[in-house]
Amino acid sequence: MKTKILILICLAVLAAAGSFTYQHIYQNQVILLKNNQAVITKEAWVVGDSVFYKTEDDTHSINMDLVVDVKQRGIFNKGYGIVVIIKHQLASWKHKSLEIVSQVPIEKGDLKKHAPLIGAVIIGILFCVAIYFLLKKLAGVIKKRKTRVEDSKKLVNKERVYEGQEQIAQFFLSVFKAQKGVEPSAEATFRPVDSRRPDSNYIYELRVNCDGDWATRRITIGLVGENSGSRSTCYYVIYDDHMVIKVSPTPLTDFDRYIQSINRDNRIAKKLSPRECLVPRVSIILKKIHPLQEGSKLPLELMEKKYIQLLKHDTALQNYLKIGDGFAYFMDLSKYFFLGHILHRTHNIEDKVISEILYHPTLLWNPVDFEARYGSQYTDICDRLNPVYTSFYNRCYDLLQQHHIDGTVSEFNIKEWFLTYLAGRKLSATDFDTKPYVASEMNASILKLFIDKRQPVQNYQRMVHAFVVTKNLKRHNSKISSMIVNLLNLLFWLGEKKLAMRDLKPDNLLIAGNPSKFPQFLDSAGMYSIGLIDIETTVSYDVSDKNKIRQPPLGGTPSYATPTHQLKNNTIHNVYKDLPLILHLQDWYATLGMIYQTVTGERLFEKTARNLLNLKKTIREQSRKDGNPKAVLKDVSHSFWKMALAEVNMKTKKNEKKLKFISLIVSQESKAMLLDTFADTHQRISESLHNLILSQTAFTGDKIQKSLYSARPLRIHHFKIKFKEGKGKQLPPEKRDVALKVLDDLVFLKRQSEQLILTSNLLKKSVSIVSTFDLLKAMFIVVLVHMHQKGWGIVSSDK
Repeated sequence: MKTKILILICLAVLAAAGSFTYQHIYQNQVILLKNNQAVITKEAWVVGDSVFYKTEDDTHSINMDLVVDVKQRGIFNKGYGIVVIIKHQLASWKHKSLEIVSQVPIEKGDLKKHAPLIGAVIIGILFCVAIYFLLKKLAGVIKKRKTRVEDSKKLVNKERVYEGQEQIAQFFLSVFKAQKGVEPSAEATFRPVDSRRPDSNYIYELRVNCDGDWATRRITIGLVGENSGSRSTCYYVIYDDHMVIKVSPTPLTDFDRYIQSINRDNRIAKKLSPRECLVPRVSIILKKIHPLQEGSKLPLELMEKKYIQLLKHDTALQNYLKIGDGFAYFMDLSKYFFLGHILHRTHNIEDKVISEILYHPTLLWNPVDFEARYGSQYTDICDRLNPVYTSFYNRCYDLLQQHHIDGTVSEFNIKEWFLTYLAGRKLSATDFDTKPYVASEMNASILKLFIDKRQPVQNYQRMVHAFVVTKNLKRHNSKISSMIVNLLNLLFWLGEKKLAMRDLKPDNLLIAGNPSKFPQFLDSAGMYSIGLIDIETTVSYDVSDKNKIRQPPLGGTPSYATPTHQLKNNTIHNVYKDLPLILHLQDWYATLGMIYQTVTGERLFEKTARNLLNLKKTIREQSRKDGNPKAVLKDVSHSFWKMALAEVNMKTKKNEKKLKFISLIVSQESKAMLLDTFADTHQRISESLHNLILSQTAFTGDKIQKSLYSARPLRIHHFKIKFKEGKGKQLPPEKRDVALKVLDDLVFLKRQSEQLILTSNLLKKSVSIVSTFDLLKAMFIVVLVHMHQKGWGIVSSDK
């Protein structure tokens, strides 16, 4: 009985003492001593080798040799030191507990008997009380911090909505968090590290706070191609793997519809097989954050099915497939290469021009070597540039003297600077080993000189540019030819499978070859093929299975699209009577644009593309007014094809030398496709010629009409000149203008006919070698003749 009373008294007294001790420690400073004692005081400070501290009635000091540490107020608020204090306090509490017990009125023998039990109970209670208050305090601090982080995160998300590449970086930040095993609300950020890249890709650094340690990694993000505005935006991403990510302009939030769209792309890919075709897969992202037990042993299709089943059961995982408010599409590009990237590297002329100027520093001052490299026809450029250098040298020397710059600058240095300016660059302070304002003054002075002497400077720069372009074309001749051969093979394959891609462009195409042999395999068309990346707009026009042709999304990339891309299927059918043919010819138009770009590095239809944007508005507005886009299509078509024809004529003439330099041996399949289509188009032109001659009234009579029908375009052109000069048949003014228009149209149609015959004859040879110049001309005629109806008049680039 006495033992129970003793235990109860000890528990009551020491529970209060423990609480008081905790509050006492928390609100005061603590001096930890080497003898395991702890002195608690309201104020402590160190002077020399002594620690001074205050009690309620006096000031005391302890030698620093006896002190372990002095802890400041609020030690528990920072969550450290409690173990050290408890360790020092235990010894002190042991002595104090014995003092307390000694005040209890029990016999000496009982005290001796129960002393071990009392001591253990007291120490245990004090320890538990201290731990309780510590954990309670720390829990409060953690809760407040977590609340602040969550509130801060909500505030940031509310204030900042990311777009473009930054939106993709934000998405992969969440993927990175999942990979590091931290909460979605964990502190994280990203920043651009390098944006000045020739391929327009951005490098971002991702940072995630993992329990106080910042984990970092990098990601590369680039916009793929020319944005069509109405269609999805594609991004090229390097995050462990190379991938393409497609984000829809209208967020898709329904998971079932999302999977259905992926399945549709898979069906098209199977139809295109064995040609490579990228299709979206959920496993591309999910395997990074939720790997399956079977891992990479699973076949790709089975892995995809398992992840889709997992997504249906664990809907929280679906958030890792969303960018913004809707689901995004992820495609693996690890085994392939972008055609667009390869073309960019092939035709990156500006860097090569700079290298040509800087890496041949003696040519301008050695006329013999200059003539040997660039040709005797350009020696006058070298002669006229020498006075410019003399003026440059004098300006540099005067400026250096004026600013008392070290005289160690040699003439060789000044020649290097001159070449640097000719290459289009400026000098920095490090080039002069001087202050920035001197470099700024030098740049301003030389800029003025080059403006004053712009003619010899520009002549030299144009000469070097032309030299580098020709040299580059010769170096990549086989690569360019093989890419064009494979573009034609792709066009044939799409026609064979009765599929219209409707948005063919370099950035939508991949190169499929042995990665270990890249880039050497590009020199041979048989060592690789060209496949498809984004098939969002692809439609099957196979009517043999009695299925209705699905309405594809309207629009397209302006540089590779025609007005028919803006028309619905029923309108195309009503106007052209042959919907499958028009859908196929949409890919012809894009292919001839890509062939030109493969040779020159430039887009063929730039002005036409800008015109198409305006025509799209016209089609929409007129359709709303009278509900009949067919009525407005005639005017729209004439405007579009007139500009397209002018641009083709102008650019093929400008780059005729390049286009004739690049020739190719067409494959048997592509040759058959081209010959059949050229023959059909030639027949249409012959019919137009016949109808034109019979319908006109300026030149009547069988003899003259037969003569006009059989005459070559050059003969008709000469006849037109004589007719304008008043030689031959005289007509009233109103009929004279009509007659001249008839002759112009006859020349135009006959030139088209001759071009098709010429190109067809080249293809019919045992070895079908054709220049890209002739190929482009003939392919454009095909598209023009079929897409601009005969009843709409003859489209001519003339007035």
